[in-house]
Amino acid sequence: ITKTKTTRTTNKNNKKKKKKKNKKNNNKNKNNKNNNNKNNKQEEKEEEQEKQQEEQKQEEQKQEEQEQEEQEEE
Repeated sequence: ITKTKTTRTTNKNNKKKKKKKNKKNNNKNKNNKNNNNKNNKQEEKEEEQEKQQEEQKQEEQKQEEQEQEEQEEE
């Protein structure tokens, strides 16, 4: 009789442990996923900014060239 009781208790405890571990892992995974998303968004933002800066540079360069041409014509 005592043997089955201990086995049952052990099983119960193991189940609890497993559940706890799973919960912890799930939370960890969720956090990782969120962090990854955040990082990806941040990267996208930075890329977008770089792109805009590049475009602005090109625009300014074009304008300078135009002004130079106009000056040469005069």
